[in-house]
Amino acid sequence: MTLSIGLWPTSPDNPVHRTSGKLRLPASGDLERYATQTLPTSTSMDKSEQKRLKQKYKAKTAEADQKKALAEKARDEKAWSLLHKYLAGATQEELHIYADRSNYDCNKRAIEFILNNPRTAEATAVMIFWKLGADYYARRLSEEIPEFQRSSDHLVWVIERRVREGFYSVGNLQFDPMACCTPPGEYVDIGPIKRPISVFMHKSYHGNGPDPDCDNMYDEGIPIKLAGSLMAL
Repeated sequence: MTLSIGLWPTSPDNPVHRTSGKLRLPASGDLERYATQTLPTSTSMDKSEQKRLKQKYKAKTAEADQKKALAEKARDEKAWSLLHKYLAGATQEELHIYADRSNYDCNKRAIEFILNNPRTAEATAVMIFWKLGADYYARRLSEEIPEFQRSSDHLVWVIERRVREGFYSVGNLQFDPMACCTPPGEYVDIGPIKRPISVFMHKSYHGNGPDPDCDNMYDEGIPIKLAGSLMAL
């Protein structure tokens, strides 16, 4: 991606190129490579000039990275606004479909929203419990959990407590923990259970299954039309 301050030089042997008096700078991803190369030598470019140009590269790159980060944050907020509006008005079945089919690498905000909603079906909450890797966390003491996994570990036990306390709606949806992608016993190889899981979390729900045409109606748990709007941001 080229920076707005100029075009990328056409020759890799020409990291610094001047046209109409404007300095053309490399894109941020290539800064390190060009910053460490020897700048063009001339009688007018001494070491202080080279140092000044390197500093300018770094300043422009930092500025571009900051603008990119702000743009991505603004896009994420717009995306969340659209998704939040959908989830807030979704049926229990639609919430279940999203929880079942969404990407668990990047759906934390939406999953927490669903789990904080008492209208969510109990079957959905139990499904999320197992999808988050409950069997793994149960085989580790809290002090053994790495920092980057602690939020998921905390969420798993919040779900379990809420299910035991009857926080979620009964609903009429289908879910069998043993049919989950990460079922009970999935992580048996790493050791025994150290934090017991309530029997409530092993319950099978024999309600309605997903719509047979679900694959054509949703993209990662999001209605096709909404998914298109999110991709267009």
